[in-house]
Amino acid sequence: MDNFRIESDGGFPQYEDIKQGIMHMIKAGLTSMCVVLLLAGLFAACRMQDIREAELRIPALRTTECAVIVSNSLARTPGVMADTMQVDYETGSVTLQYDSMILSLKNIEFVVADAGFAVNNVPANEQARAALPPGCRGDAAAAQ
Repeated sequence: MDNFRIESDGGFPQYEDIKQGIMHMIKAGLTSMCVVLLLAGLFAACRMQDIREAELRIPALRTTECAVIVSNSLARTPGVMADTMQVDYETGSVTLQYDSMILSLKNIEFVVADAGFAVNNVPANEQARAALPPGCRGDAAAAQ
């Protein structure tokens, strides 16, 4: 607004002066709005990762052999940060971090289920489960 001045003959400003002033304010406001929208769009596009932590409850996860099978399946999954996996044999769970911009928790659960393990509320793939070592099948007959 520093380069805009209304000059008049001491009376009221003329219609053209008012119109010019309004147009100048509109142009300045639109330019500012465009810059703000452009910056907001750039910042939204810059979001490349959304790292989350998940706990997978896997009841049949009781031995190192079972943990290796689950870990190998998860390590081959894009978006899972394999170096963050922690196995707890007492609770039968795996805690890990993953990038939710690449996959969801449900995708991770299906990877584990396809390896033959029931996880959270997702049942095991029965063909894969039958191919697991007996100690990893999680059934009463295998535990004896």
